Amino acid sequence: MKHLLLIALASLLMTSFFSSCNDDSPTNPIDSNKGKLHVKFVNEAGSIYTITGIRLMAMGEVGDTTLPNGIWGNNILTNGKTIAPGEHQFFYLDIPNRHWSKCRLEVDDGSGKNINIDEQFGYDQSFNSTITHWGADDRTVGVFLRMNPSTHIIEIGFWSDWAGIEQ
Repeated sequence: MKHLLLIALASLLMTSFFSSCNDDSPTNPIDSNKGKLHVKFVNEAGSIYTITGIRLMAMGEVGDTTLPNGIWGNNILTNGKTIAPGEHQFFYLDIPNRHWSKCRLEVDDGSGKNINIDEQFGYDQSFNSTITHWGADDRTVGVFLRMNPSTHIIEIGFWSDWAGIEQ
């Protein structure tokens, strides 16, 4: 009887040990990002402003005509991270495959004040900066930020969003 109890205990311990070595474990950082979009976000070298915040608003599946919920998410750039001109950051986003999100940028206006560029008086709201998740689970997003010489509004002069991580 003692031997059966010891065998059962040993079997339980071995099962527990081997299941903790399984690569599908939720504690494995690679698997915890499975299904998420891996993004390289680039502030192009010619930009004038440092990005201090990136927020997303889920827009749903491609082709879906329902309106977004209108709520901006938390800042993706955590722990004081910024993206200066010519720099980039990598992160994972919870944008499901075949979905897209609007993107809001916060920048240092050059005086140390952080502003959401889309909240400036006179900003052209028709421009939608987006991050999409289709074609691949890796994405490169690039932005060029400038001051419009006639309106004196900080604006996006160039935005790109393409499948794959560009070196």
